[in-house]
Amino acid sequence: VEDYGLAVPEGFPPEFADKVFPADRIAKWQQRFFDGGVSKKAASQFIAEFANDMLRDIQSAKQAEEAQLTELTSGLSTEWGAAYDQNIHLGNIAIEEGTEGSAEFKDRVVAKVQKDPDLTRLLANLGSKFAEGKPPDFTNIPTPSDLQTQIDELMASPVLTDRESTIAQREVITNKIMVLREKMNPEKAT
Repeated sequence: VEDYGLAVPEGFPPEFADKVFPADRIAKWQQRFFDGGVSKKAASQFIAEFANDMLRDIQSAKQAEEAQLTELTSGLSTEWGAAYDQNIHLGNIAIEEGTEGSAEFKDRVVAKVQKDPDLTRLLANLGSKFAEGKPPDFTNIPTPSDLQTQIDELMASPVLTDRESTIAQREVITNKIMVLREKMNPEKAT
């Protein structure tokens, strides 16, 4: 089996070699080729073609990510106009502060943000709100006292005290109460 001598093809980017061609995968392929009676030449050709296919897929994915990021950057630049550079600067400051000076952590965060246009837009929008001196609108996020008020209103429902109410009607109310309690105390819900 080892006679096949399969390895990562020359010229394949080293940063992807361990992901696409881990040692255990190459060993399994060698065993399959051996069991199937595939020649060394055919096995090597398969590995080379597979490497080319993977390289094309990786390059296509990178190009798609770059195109999305370019489209997003262009859109934000148009939308914000002169404030674009300021918002980007504030975003960079936020990343720097949030990563507490750790270069490795910062690199990972930047890499993730650059790969996800939705995350980029979300963080940019938050940055622009702070840049304009406006805190985010938290009115749609209920406080524990808001949740307790909703629970109290449901507990006072006549459905729970009326003897003529069906079990199904009572279950609807109690299920709503349970959902609100889980939101109030998420750690106790598990």
